Formats: sequence, structure tokens, C-alpha cells
Amino acid sequence: MKGDISSHLPPPQRNRPVEDDIATWLHLPLRIHLDRNAANVSQFHPEELSVNVVGNGLVIEGHHQEREDNGGLVERHFVRKYFLPKSAKPEELVSKLSEDGLLSVTMPKVETVENVRSIPIEVDPKWKMQPCRDVVLHRPIPLWWW
Repeated sequence: MKGDISSHLPPPQRNRPVEDDIATWLHLPLRIHLDRNAANVSQFHPEELSVNVVGNGLVIEGHHQEREDNGGLVERHFVRKYFLPKSAKPEELVSKLSEDGLLSVTMPKVETVENVRSIPIEVDPKWKMQPCRDVVLHRPIPLWWW
């Protein structure tokens, strides 16, 4: 359909492992932070929060029963699930709740040694390098061009 709005929408996000979002090439511990953009855990008491490793995933959950809040009753519940990278050590997971309600989960990574094998390139004896014909610059491009 020509006027269909869904044709203008971006494709849905797939479930991505945490390692796609975090710079795993750094030699720093893996950090997963829940902040104001993900979950406001300052509304929960520590005993109302749980952090669990389930299979190859991390599950962070918070739940509190109804309580009075600004003249009404409020019940809150959230669940966040993350895929753990293969390099993570889940048995050494540490979670901390800061004074301002920021829940951080930290676990060291295993330094992985990748099995890399160099493969030689066979070159045809008749091969010779060809000049690039796609772009030829005769003069520098002015900075305002970019």
C-alpha cells in the first residue's frame, strides 16, 4: 500500500548480546548499569531487588507490593534481561547499589586467546597491479566541501 506508514519505519531491533553494546576489546571489567534510562531502582529497597545468572543471561528484577506514594497506592515491578558475553565469568559477578539508587553489575572477563591461523595467498603468475581508475584527485579538496 503506497501510503502505509510502516514502510517508513526502521526495522525492529533484534536481541543483541551485551558484548555488542560494550567495548569488550578493552581490558576492563564488564559493566552493566541500570540508570534513569533503563530502570529507576531508587524506588526499591535492596531486599526488593534480585540479580541472577540464568543460563547464559543476566536477569535483574525489582518488585515491591502496593505502598502509599503521593496520596495513592503504587506497585512497581521490572525485569531486565541481558545476554552475557562468552568472555564473562558469571561466578565472579558482583552487584552494588549506590546511595543514589544506581545498580551496577560488574564481572571480570576471561582473557580469550583466539585461534588465529594465517592463510597464505597464492598469486597467479600473470597478476599485475592495476592503477585505480575510480577516483583521481588532481588538486586538494577544499575543507568547505565536507
